[in-house]
Amino acid sequence: MLDDLRKKPIDSGWRHGSDYALPRPKDLSSEQYEEQILTQIQGCEETLCDLWRAGAATSPKFLAQVLLPEVVVDAVRKELRRQTNYTADFAEVHGALRDEVLRAEILS
Repeated sequence: MLDDLRKKPIDSGWRHGSDYALPRPKDLSSEQYEEQILTQIQGCEETLCDLWRAGAATSPKFLAQVLLPEVVVDAVRKELRRQTNYTADFAEVHGALRDEVLRAEILS
């Protein structure tokens, strides 16, 4: 599909970035073709938005914000106790996560 976009120039007078479009199938009217293209563009925009949301949600800065609240640090502390039989206090686990596990530039 993208190869077809690169082959056919648009003759509509509208110019933006790359001036290429898909060839209109002979069995579609101009209105049907425009509706099909708009539907495809909308699908691409939704996909790009989904990709942006996924990237933002898993960014180091956001993950650091998710890892440092009290409830998460407490769950980490309990899991450490379960796995190692060492009972660390909240401040110790929070400090280790903030100062040693997470990079400083992410937290600022």
